[in-house]
Parts: sequence; C-alpha cells; structure tokens
Amino acid sequence: HIERSFFFGNADLGFDGFINNPNITIAAASAKAAGGTTWDVATPDEIIDEVNNSISLISENTRQIAQANHVILPTRQFNRMATLRIGDTNISVLEYLRKNNVYTANTGQELIISSIPYTNDIAAAPVAGLGRMIVKVQSEENDWLPMPETPNMLAPQPIDLSTKLYATYTLGPYHNRYPAEMIYVDGI
Repeated sequence: HIERSFFFGNADLGFDGFINNPNITIAAASAKAAGGTTWDVATPDEIIDEVNNSISLISENTRQIAQANHVILPTRQFNRMATLRIGDTNISVLEYLRKNNVYTANTGQELIISSIPYTNDIAAAPVAGLGRMIVKVQSEENDWLPMPETPNMLAPQPIDLSTKLYATYTLGPYHNRYPAEMIYVDGI
C-alpha cells in the first residue's frame, strides 16, 4: 500500500504519485529513428542525445541552478542501454552515458541511471502505452513522503492454516518541493 501510494498516488484522497505527478512537466521524446519515436529502434547516438537533452532541459528551466543527476528508465529501455554497444567497441550505451553526459561534464560526478518497472507503459497521449523516462535532481530536499506514523506491526497471530497480520501507519502524498527539477519524457 505504501509503495502503491508513493508511485501512483491515491486519487480518492487527492494524493499525487511519483511517476504521474501533474505538477511535473511532460516532454515528448525526440528520438526519431527509422520513422519511430521509441528507443527500440533508436541508435546509440540518438539515445545519448535524448538523455543529454533532458538533463540540459532541467538546467535551462532552472536558469542553471539545478543539475539533474538521476535518470530513471523503464526496464526494457534500461536493459537495451545495458546491452547495446557503441560502434565496434565493448562499451555499452549505459556504461558510456554514466561517465559521458552534461551532468558529469559540469560537476565531475557520475550520472545515476536506474530503472523502475512502473514506468514501462505509462506515457501520456499521444504516445500512450509507451515508456516514460524520469530525469530529476536526486536530493533529500526534493522528494518527500510524509509518514507521521511509521509502520507498527503487531506479532503475527496464527489462525488455523493461516496467519493474520495487524499493522498501523499513516502516510501522506508524495511531494516534490521543486517541480522544475524533474521532468517526464514520454515515448521512449
């Protein structure tokens, strides 16, 4: 329940989620490989350009105050980046991009690239059903999920061939304190 509330929100309670927050800008993917817009057919250069353009967009939107340091991808696109080689080298797009990107060029720190399966098919129209990349500033100041009462679980109670678990907790909606420091890129 906590995971579902964090990632997807809870419409009945007016909670916004991490992967579908209406306060976050949605950009369309720009990779146009072989007439498509998905990374399934994009070249390594097109994928690298897409990530770098998204990182740069956050920098531009915040007047160079924020530098996006975290890229979250759908599982299929992450796996493709991990296995797609650059030219005739043994370097994958993922390995190359972690060290060669606009964030690393500006800060000297390695870019964080991870995957979340919940972003596999949540892109908005007109590319609904495709993947969503999330590019953001990873910071404890940015992401916040209030939990005034942390999970408190009582001892399991065996009943016949089952076990009952009783727990209490309280949580609020996901908050992004600086929405300009995060973007969704749909259609990858």
